[in-house]
Amino acid sequence: MDQSETFQDYVGDFGNYSWVVLFVNAPMDVVSKVYGETLQREMGHNLPITTSLPKQADQYDPTGAVVQVIDSDWVIIFHHVGRYRPLDSASDFSQQLQAKVLVFSGEDTSGTVDCELFSPENTKTRYQTTADFDEEAEIYEEMAEELEAAGVSPQPSTIIDSYEKLFQSLGIQTIELTLDESRSKAFVSEAYQHQIQRVDLICQPL
Repeated sequence: MDQSETFQDYVGDFGNYSWVVLFVNAPMDVVSKVYGETLQREMGHNLPITTSLPKQADQYDPTGAVVQVIDSDWVIIFHHVGRYRPLDSASDFSQQLQAKVLVFSGEDTSGTVDCELFSPENTKTRYQTTADFDEEAEIYEEMAEELEAAGVSPQPSTIIDSYEKLFQSLGIQTIELTLDESRSKAFVSEAYQHQIQRVDLICQPL
């Protein structure tokens, strides 16, 4: 994994151009516990981490991994990578943790990419780049009748220069990792090996 690529490039490079990644402004222990409880799945702790060359053929997406980044107040949850399956209620998740939750997602069918920041006060702010906003607006225009019949309407967005700059402005440090086929260890490149403090993982594949 080349650190010159963006986080969006990385999560969009596991088959389908789809992902749901959460950044949670709360301690690792409580985030890992509540995430496992939310999914009603057993959580494995302190996954072994191995330094590796950039993504190899025998390395797989990090779906279900919860990552504590050194010197960061934000924990990363790779909820789904390579498929679009949102957490049932990010707003409830935020309120349960009493913490801000930033959901970064991409969906290959519609081409929609955005970030949504949920707060424990039950507020939500949606962020998009100009390119993603324009692409979504074009889709709504082309499918106006179908979407209106389905009760779907465009959501307001705050326009940003890039998702990378948004992450930086919030103090979020992104990292890249993969898993082995048996989901028994994590791989990171040398560029990230000193940035990860701990990796927990949902034991059963999601």
